[in-house]
Amino acid sequence: TAAQREAAAKVDEILAAARNLPMQASYRFEGDGLKFLVVPTRGARGGPGGPGGKGGPSGSMAQIEETRAKISAVADDYGRAVADLLNERESIRQEIGQALQLTKSDSIDRALYASMRVATRQENVRSFSDYRTAVFEPDSHQNSAGCSSTASCSSSRCPCRAVNRRPAGARIRGRAALEVTRTGK
Repeated sequence: TAAQREAAAKVDEILAAARNLPMQASYRFEGDGLKFLVVPTRGARGGPGGPGGKGGPSGSMAQIEETRAKISAVADDYGRAVADLLNERESIRQEIGQALQLTKSDSIDRALYASMRVATRQENVRSFSDYRTAVFEPDSHQNSAGCSSTASCSSSRCPCRAVNRRPAGARIRGRAALEVTRTGK
């Protein structure tokens, strides 16, 4: 999900900044939140593994604790986002049950998943309709989008620009077949 990607990016940034500290760190996402582990190596604890980094063993330990606190803050934020998402999902389930007069959770879940599939399908149709028009009906696209030519469209968001990135010698046949012609031998 977007929340996972955002949390992972933040944790990765924190760990990249702490890469020179004598520690090992790992994290993973679970259903209820972000789990992480930050363990100082022997060098950070003042053992025979090394000098303990900048400022001696106590300086490294302070930096490692600071890193742990930063990751903990990201984990807390992610946990709140997951809780909000679960709460919202539950309220939607309750509203579906009331609107459709359903009492069994299996029936409510089926209705929820069916509506999610329909919404996703409609979004996909809207997302790709301009692209389909530009690829399969270029004359129609030129008229409706104000595109002067599929070879030199001026709009950076125009889907016909993707058409122009076809491999050399490629041409569209029918509605769904792309045939690449070979040149040479």
